Amino acid sequence: PLYNSDFFSWKDKVIAPCSGKIIKVINSVKDNNYPKIGNLSNMIVIQHRSGYKVILKHFFKNSIKVKVGRIIKRGDFLGLVGNSGISKFPSLLIMVVDKRNVSVPCSFYNIEEYISVNRRRSLFVKRNRFVPKQGKVYRNSRYFRRLR
Repeated sequence: PLYNSDFFSWKDKVIAPCSGKIIKVINSVKDNNYPKIGNLSNMIVIQHRSGYKVILKHFFKNSIKVKVGRIIKRGDFLGLVGNSGISKFPSLLIMVVDKRNVSVPCSFYNIEEYISVNRRRSLFVKRNRFVPKQGKVYRNSRYFRRLR
């Protein structure tokens, strides 16, 4: 049988995809044992100054290191990937919602797959899509770059 620890994302570090204020934290939900699925999820909600909220779910139990009300910066350590909530295996769900709590489409790209075409404006051109690789650190998408 497989165990949570068999997945390379298990207990991986989660860093903030954007700056903002922590407005919700759930940190005490027990992790599911693969392949069982639970209900509640350990999660963080970040309120960005633009009005968007970034929701991150499925953290490892008691790994979240930020508290409600804290102002964070993009790149700050948040916690560890777990397997809580509606999830069969260790993963990190990232969702962006607008002021009406409607999900906003977004995509992620490996920053190494971009080349700078204008250093003053920090514009990037996508070379090609990629497959995530074990042990690599992936940076924020162009969408999250706007949420600084």
